[in-house]
Amino acid sequence: MTTVKERVLRYIQQQGGKGVTNAELHHELSLSHHQTAFYATRSLREEGLIDGMMIQHEWWFYPVDSTIPHPLFNAMQTASPESMTPRQFEHFARLKMSEHFNTHLDARLVQPPNKRFDLVSEDENIIGDAKYYTLVRGRRLPPAKFAVIAEHVWLLEKTSAQHKFLVFGNDRRVPQMWLAKYGPCVSDVVFYFLTPQGAIEQLR
Repeated sequence: MTTVKERVLRYIQQQGGKGVTNAELHHELSLSHHQTAFYATRSLREEGLIDGMMIQHEWWFYPVDSTIPHPLFNAMQTASPESMTPRQFEHFARLKMSEHFNTHLDARLVQPPNKRFDLVSEDENIIGDAKYYTLVRGRRLPPAKFAVIAEHVWLLEKTSAQHKFLVFGNDRRVPQMWLAKYGPCVSDVVFYFLTPQGAIEQLR
């Protein structure tokens, strides 16, 4: 007799790389409860039989080693700095930094310091946040944003993570200017810049 997990796995594999949600599994497989799909996909992910990615607060599941063609990712990977929104950048950063650290990163509440960070590994050994900033009118220093960066550096340093980082998009001058002014005060938080093409650069 075919189990629910086997039915879910077969359905995801049959869809190729288009991506499947728990809601679609619940509907298409006529499962008794939405939680049934949730438990099946979670188990399959833990066993390494499927891949999954959180996109706009919803899990999408793919066959292992498939190319993720979700339109949101396609739009982000071809976006210019002017067209990408902060929310799109956060999801783009989650995808690329997950690849960089070779582990899934998701938004989680971390205790201490009682802060929800954008990019956190399940074991909380990797914690980071995504920032999508530009200069004021493209020319002047953004003092309010500088204060937010300083706050997040301080909060990250209060965690026990082995890898702590901020990843920036849009205008690399913002983190570069912040580091030029306050860099000597930073102990173990790494600054990255993520280009619209997906390249990750560590800033000094």
